[in-house]
Amino acid sequence: MQFQTLKITEENANERLDTLLTKALNISRSSIKKMIDQGAVLVNKKVIHKPAMKLKIKDIVDFKPTLEKDQTLHAEDIYFETIFEDKDILVINKPASITVHPDGTGHPSGTIVNAVLSHLSFTGQGQAQTNLLRPGIVHRLDKDTSGVLLIAKNPAALAKFSKLFQDRKVKKTYIALVKGSPKTDTGRIEASIKRNSSRRKEMAINPQGRTAITTFEVVKKFALPSPHGTATLLKVNILTGRTHQIRLHLASIGLPIIGDPTYGEQRINTFFHTNYGLTRQFLHAKTLEIDGRTFTAEEPEELKKVTCAISAVN
Repeated sequence: MQFQTLKITEENANERLDTLLTKALNISRSSIKKMIDQGAVLVNKKVIHKPAMKLKIKDIVDFKPTLEKDQTLHAEDIYFETIFEDKDILVINKPASITVHPDGTGHPSGTIVNAVLSHLSFTGQGQAQTNLLRPGIVHRLDKDTSGVLLIAKNPAALAKFSKLFQDRKVKKTYIALVKGSPKTDTGRIEASIKRNSSRRKEMAINPQGRTAITTFEVVKKFALPSPHGTATLLKVNILTGRTHQIRLHLASIGLPIIGDPTYGEQRINTFFHTNYGLTRQFLHAKTLEIDGRTFTAEEPEELKKVTCAISAVN
């Protein structure tokens, strides 16, 4: 098992240790407490036993995420498209409807991590099973978001690329189809995000949350059959990487992503499902620019079919 490292910046200073790790690992606070009790969490190289410890800027948090004994991750033969691979990294075009890593709730399977373990075992560069919770995972995409995902193949690469993400030396570009049309062809959304206090699986705009910045640019506008108004294809960049950021930010300015079951609008989602066969949210991570390289993931066929179909009715 390898330790993973987080460096505390201004954005997460004064945050509780258990809160930070809960968000970083996407597991329950009780599981984080167990890690802390077992001495698997260090702050500035010292073992910490206080979950409520407040963190300061430049603190270094080292942690060793583990699964329970009956939660060992096994390799699974799940297909993904490889965009690039060398001795240090694997870049894939993540399909929709698959989570990136287990959430620690028991019997984890069917994730990108399971698929990657199979790939690395087949190529002789990894093991078929592991008790690390997120082996090689540098960043995440929502379950129903497709696109470019970078995975580290060794601890040195994990540390290097994780720091590039943490220091915002990464450019991530998405495409999104939204209901309605923005008032201007370009825009910027700056609104802090925090977990929704009443619906814990959702996020909410909250001034007490973490800073989040999204920019967008209109690619194409579509007139939909009456009474459904318009739809707009956007190119979206995120300067921060908050959970559900693009989906929540666009919905907050009246441009919900079509197909989004959480922040979208049911009527337009049903229309696109019935008429164009859209069964997922129309959000795709198109490009990732990092370490002087650019990786591109082509849109999946189910998204191409939708834009072709609505273009044809105009």
